[in-house]
Amino acid sequence: MKIKRVLFDPHEREVNALGKRIKEARLRRRFSMKRVCENAGISRPTLSKIENPNGDASVCFGHLVEVLRVLGLASDLSLIAKEDKLGRSIQDNALHQAKRAPRKKNKHVRLIAIGDIHGHREKLDNLLHQIQPREEDRFVFLGDYIDRGPDSRGVIEDLIDFRLLYPKTIFLRGNHEQLLIDTLISCRVIEGTPLHKISPEWRKDVKYETDAMLFVKNGGDKTLKNYDAEVVRDGFKHTLIGTLPQSHIDFLTDTKLYYEYGDFLFVHANTDPLNPLEENDPFAFLWDRPTQYREGKTLIAGHTPTEEGYTPDISSGVIRLDTGAAYGGPLSAMDIFSGQMWRSQKG
Repeated sequence: MKIKRVLFDPHEREVNALGKRIKEARLRRRFSMKRVCENAGISRPTLSKIENPNGDASVCFGHLVEVLRVLGLASDLSLIAKEDKLGRSIQDNALHQAKRAPRKKNKHVRLIAIGDIHGHREKLDNLLHQIQPREEDRFVFLGDYIDRGPDSRGVIEDLIDFRLLYPKTIFLRGNHEQLLIDTLISCRVIEGTPLHKISPEWRKDVKYETDAMLFVKNGGDKTLKNYDAEVVRDGFKHTLIGTLPQSHIDFLTDTKLYYEYGDFLFVHANTDPLNPLEENDPFAFLWDRPTQYREGKTLIAGHTPTEEGYTPDISSGVIRLDTGAAYGGPLSAMDIFSGQMWRSQKG
């Protein structure tokens, strides 16, 4: 450990700020962590250490140089990503071109809703590549980012990065995020009130099972595996073996139950149309089926996979965008204003 510190001591102040600069440089280029890791020949944990905003003395200098090479920043190590002229030039040029673009139809603000991802990181990457997000866009993710798919951790990491680039983005909470939050509460990782203590409807469904076991049985086992973690049961108590990054926990707990934009209402599952939104049982937003029309609003939801050939279901007053990404279908998105749709690859 002392040998590694020798490499960093002469520039300790620069090293403490280096991680943040490198991450910002990566995001400006819209490079995913996966892309950088593959081109630099390093693992995700290693890249996470390099991007640590507090510095990490265990980082191998060779790995650091490889990341800088991939980002095009290796020519002057004394100014590592401090000015990042290349990245800022790319960013400014893109904005300049957007202002000069002759295709006026691309200038309108888009309100884009994205369906249930369920750990399918490659589908998310493919979908966003088709959408080509713009600074003026507003995105609403409809929840269920985790469970069942192969890379829930990677999805959360990418969504955190996406929020840095597009801070107006709204992330709704799905039932799967709620299951994980309740599991973290029952394992005493975080403080809070689990759903079964505030929702009479959910209490009926879980009276024979614990929060943690419900999470595991609903695909949470794959999510825990992504974090090299597991839940161990001892009687009525549960313990989480392993850890989740605090940034991921914060992301989950910051999600919203619903979002209103003019005449549009975004939810994960449903609402109780007979009661004001603020008086709805959270069960309706997270679990309830089928999605029901709410007077005066167009309801945009996920949760229940559509049945018509993996395509969004649009009926009177209701748009459903869960096209079965968890079950081999594509991940879908829709610009609510124009009606334009995008779908990822299947599989």
